[in-house]
Amino acid sequence: MKKSLILAIAAALFSLTVQYIRAEEININTLIPVKIYITTHDDVYKFNALGVGIEELKDGYIEARVTREKIDELISSGWKVEGRTIEKVDPKIATQYHNYTQMTSFLDSIHSLYPAITKKVSIGKSVQNRDLWAFLVTDNPDSNENEAEVRLAANIHGDETVGRELCLAMIDSLTKVYGSIITIKDLVDSREIWFMPSLNPDGYELNQRYNANSMDLNRNFPVPDGSIGEDDTYNNEVETQRMIDFWSGKRGVLSLNYHGGALVANYPWDYTVVRCPDDALAKEVSLGYSRLNPPMYASTVFDSGVTNGWDWYYVYGSLQDWSYHVTSCLDITMEIGTKWPPASQLPSYWSDNREGMLYFIRQAGWGLQGIVTDSLTGLPINWASVVPFGIDKPVYTDTIGDYHRMLMTGQYDLIYSAIGYHEKWADEVRVRIDSVTNLDMQLAPILITGIVSDSGGGNPIPGALVEIVGLRSDTTDSGGTYQLRWNQDDYYSLKASAAGYTTVIYDSLKFENDSTINFSLSTDSGVAGRPGVNVFITRLEQPYPNPGRSGIHIRYQLAASGPAVLDIYDITGRRVKSLPQGTVPAGAVRTFTWDGSDRFGKKVSAGVYFCRLTALGIERSVRFIMLK
Repeated sequence: MKKSLILAIAAALFSLTVQYIRAEEININTLIPVKIYITTHDDVYKFNALGVGIEELKDGYIEARVTREKIDELISSGWKVEGRTIEKVDPKIATQYHNYTQMTSFLDSIHSLYPAITKKVSIGKSVQNRDLWAFLVTDNPDSNENEAEVRLAANIHGDETVGRELCLAMIDSLTKVYGSIITIKDLVDSREIWFMPSLNPDGYELNQRYNANSMDLNRNFPVPDGSIGEDDTYNNEVETQRMIDFWSGKRGVLSLNYHGGALVANYPWDYTVVRCPDDALAKEVSLGYSRLNPPMYASTVFDSGVTNGWDWYYVYGSLQDWSYHVTSCLDITMEIGTKWPPASQLPSYWSDNREGMLYFIRQAGWGLQGIVTDSLTGLPINWASVVPFGIDKPVYTDTIGDYHRMLMTGQYDLIYSAIGYHEKWADEVRVRIDSVTNLDMQLAPILITGIVSDSGGGNPIPGALVEIVGLRSDTTDSGGTYQLRWNQDDYYSLKASAAGYTTVIYDSLKFENDSTINFSLSTDSGVAGRPGVNVFITRLEQPYPNPGRSGIHIRYQLAASGPAVLDIYDITGRRVKSLPQGTVPAGAVRTFTWDGSDRFGKKVSAGVYFCRLTALGIERSVRFIMLK
C-alpha cells in the first residue's frame, strides 16, 4: 500500500513538470523530455539495458526522451525522473542564422565568386527532399591530387546550430583571403577541405534534434561490432545512408562533427570501453583543438577539455565511430557550448573556434604520406593498405595511389600491401606529428607463370589459353609460356585449354607468393562433354587475422594424402611450438587455430613469427605478426 502511494505521488509530481506538453499530445508512444538523476558516473552504463538513449550527460543527471510507460518503469525501479523544458528558439533569433534557403544561397554565392577553388556537391536528399550539401575548398577542385582530405561537419542534430555557422564562416574566410595570406593559400593548395554545414537540414527547419522521421541520426550509423544502435534498428535513414555512400568512396584523414550542449572534444570509441588503436593520437588531436579554444581548455568538468567517448557516456551508432572504423578517418565529436545561442553570441563562438578549425585543417596533412605504385608498370595502386606495425588500423591509397597517415612522433615499421601484390616493409621510418614525412613505395605483383606442354612428347603448346577462372587470362607464346597476375584475396581455379587437348584445372587455389604451375595436356579423345581434370597442390595460406593477438587461423592443403606438421618459429629461427596435424587427405582444405601459446603453454610475446608446413617432403612457409 505504501509503495503504491509513493509511486502515485511521484507520478503526480512528474505530471506537474511536463505541463508544457498539451494533454492530448501525451500518449503511450509520446517521447517526453526528461532528466534522470544518477548517483555515480557508472550509472550511465546501465541505461542501454533499460532501453534509454542518452542525449546529454549533465552534472548529476542525464537528459533523455522516453515514453510515459518507461517513466513509470524507471520510477518503480527507484530512479528519480523529472520532466525538462525544451528551450524554444525565438523566431527573431532564428532568422539571424542561415536557414536552409539562405545557406544554399550563401554556398552558391561563394562558388560563383571563387569557382577556381571551390565546388558544391549534393550528396543526396533528406527525408523532406532538401539537398545535403558538401562544399569543397581546394585548388583544382575538379582534380584528384596528392592531398590530404579533411572534413568539417555540423548540425547532425537539428537544434545544435553553432557549428553550421562556423563552417560557413570558415568557407567565407578561406576563400576571401586565399590570394592575400600565404599560410591560408598553402593550406588550400595542399588539402582537400570538405565542409558539410548541415547533416540534418530538416531537423534545423523543424527546430528539433531528430530528422523528419524523428530519428536521432547520431545513433543511426552502423556500430563497429555489428550490434544494433540506440535507434533500435539496422535500417539507415536516408541522410545516414547518403553520408555513408559519399565518404566510403573517399580517403578522409581527419574530421570533426560539431555538436552543442557541452564544451568538450570527444574522441573514439563511443561504443566500447576498449581504446581505439589510435587512442594516443585521438587524444592529442583533441587536445590540439582544445588548447586553441580557451573556454574548452579551461573546463572544470573535463581534463583540459577532452574526453574519451565511453568514459563520458556510451553511444551506439555514432558518426565518429563509423567514420573511424570503416573509413579510417579519425573523427572527433566537438561539443562547443550552447545548442542555439542568440545570434549576437556567434562572433564570440567564432573567436573561440577559428584557430582550432585551422589547426584541424593543417593537422590532416601532417604525419606520413606518399604514393604507392606498381613496380612493373609504374601505375598507381588504388586501395593499397599502409599499416604501422603495432597499430591495428590501416589507411588506404586513393585512385592516384596517394596515402596520408597521421601518427604520433616516433619511429615506425610500416607494412604496405595490396590485393595482387607482395607485401613490403619499410623499417624504422621517423615520423613527426607536426610535420610531414614523404615515403613513396613500389609493390611487386604476385605472378603465376608456367609452361603448357603436350603430355605425349613434352613439346610446348603455343596459343593455349590459361585462365584464372572469372578473373583474367593469358595465351601461351611460342615456347608454351604464360604469365598471370594473381589475386591473393580469395580462392580461384586455374585452367589450361587448347584445341585438341583435354582441359586441365587446378582447383581451389590461393597463393601469397610467386608460383610456377606447369600444365601437361593430353590429346582429347573427342568425346563430347569430357570433364576437366582436377589437380591439387600443396599450399599454405597467410594466417589470419594478421596482425593478430590469439586465435590465429592457419589454412593449408596437401596434393596427396599423408602426414603433415605445422611449426611456429620466432624471428630468430627458434621453434616456438610444433603442431602435428596427423594424416591429411588429398585436396582437403584444413584450418588449424593456434592459441598463441608456446610449447610450455605461455603466451608468446609480440613480434614477427613464421609458420612452416612440412608434408610429403615439401615445405611451405609464411610470415605473420603477433600483437600484445
